[in-house]
Amino acid sequence: MDKIKLLSESKNTLLFFGAIVAIGPLGMDAYLPAIPSIAKEMDTSIISVNNTLSYFLVGYGIGQFFGGPLSDQIGRKKIGSFGLFIFIITSFLIASSSEILNIQILRIIQAIGGGFSTVICLASVRDIYGPIDAGRKYAVVSMIMLVCPVIAPTIGTFLLKINWQAIFIFLAIYASVVLFFYLNFIPETHSNPQPKISFNPILKQHYQVIKHRVNGRRLPLLYIFMLVAAVGVLMCFLTNSSLIYMEFYNVNPTTFPILFAINVIFMIFCTNISMKKMKTVNPHKLLRIGLIIQGVACLGLFLLEWTKIARLEYIVPLIVIAVGSIGLISPCASAMFISFFSKRAGSASAMMSFSIFTSGSILGLVSGALFNNSLIPVFGIMLVSSILANILASIIPVLDSTYLNKERNIL
Repeated sequence: MDKIKLLSESKNTLLFFGAIVAIGPLGMDAYLPAIPSIAKEMDTSIISVNNTLSYFLVGYGIGQFFGGPLSDQIGRKKIGSFGLFIFIITSFLIASSSEILNIQILRIIQAIGGGFSTVICLASVRDIYGPIDAGRKYAVVSMIMLVCPVIAPTIGTFLLKINWQAIFIFLAIYASVVLFFYLNFIPETHSNPQPKISFNPILKQHYQVIKHRVNGRRLPLLYIFMLVAAVGVLMCFLTNSSLIYMEFYNVNPTTFPILFAINVIFMIFCTNISMKKMKTVNPHKLLRIGLIIQGVACLGLFLLEWTKIARLEYIVPLIVIAVGSIGLISPCASAMFISFFSKRAGSASAMMSFSIFTSGSILGLVSGALFNNSLIPVFGIMLVSSILANILASIIPVLDSTYLNKERNIL
């Protein structure tokens, strides 16, 4: 355990786990500027290429669903390393593909590897730090991770000058560097990993997370549903960002990364507020503020599109607020949720992530299926998600940190 103590005292620990978590946003965001070019080269619709984002989210959710419980069994490092290896191989295979169907299938497999590698991060942070402190530390990891969506589309735009395949080669190289450092410099953080894998307990482990009660109520499950709805706003925008900006408003590939980055910069700003305020303010109260702000912005987007007065200069600020407010919502909700668990932190993290990314993929596919040459379906789904998140948050009681510290070792 001396190695774990050294990890807890090292500033590089959070930087490293932020680099692993960044696999997800890099895999999703780096090729956004290339979507129209891929559609043109493969002679297919932009919706078909756009759907690869939803397929990525499906695979990402599957990887997290299984990766978390498996990491509770055999350790974080084995699962994380295996996931990075899958991500590397499939990234190279995607770069060599010439058919959209092959890319769609490989994107699912690539995302499963990404899910395996990133789901261990929240659990590892929970292994190293205390339950409440872990929430603040994970906010730091999230803020480091959020730098990637700022630069990912810019990297994609630069590499697109070579070809779109260069984007996936870059992803493979990035993951290879992370894997090298993981294998050589980061110890196992699980206190008692088992030697063998058993798939039978996986569903049981997830069920234990679902049925866990606090004060007689399934508060962890409510937090999952609430966070799923809130992050659904981000997922719906993410899977349609290229469509919104590059197709509807004719934004060029050079300007697109700038508009995309503004969202993430505001999210980083909100995450920084969360990280600082959680020391003195109850996380649930902070996320309620974030949800209200998000709801107002989503309502504005829908009304602008419904009344047909939406213009780029009107929707950009509202999208920035709706998406960026996740930085205030997600760290607070994650801190509250993970504080309910100790021994099953991997399973809890997996259940939360699986729910978020699976629902996000569904929202992306639904918005694509409802596409009617307007943005009403996209903004409508964002508004409904935000309203649902606010309703769920309003029925969750506020628990103080003293109670959470007392109950943290139940699971």
